[in-house]
Amino acid sequence: MDPKKVTKIDTNDGYYGVLEVCKSGAGYYIGRIFHNKEGYMEPGSRETDYYKTKEEAENALQTNSWKWRDAPENRFLYDKEKSMDM
Repeated sequence: MDPKKVTKIDTNDGYYGVLEVCKSGAGYYIGRIFHNKEGYMEPGSRETDYYKTKEEAENALQTNSWKWRDAPENRFLYDKEKSMDM
């Protein structure tokens, strides 16, 4: 499954939204926000390594030039999405 083509990931507890530029104490990254069933939002996934500036991250997202961060939590998220398609 190509993470760049997935627009939304549904789970039993809510859903992960579209890819967007997010910020943490370590910098900017491309990720997904998790929306739970009660309407609360929280960081959901970090799909890339960190970018130094918001502009770098936005450019990578807009030009589709970002590289997916192959981490166990990301593989789990997309494995879960694949199993829900069946």
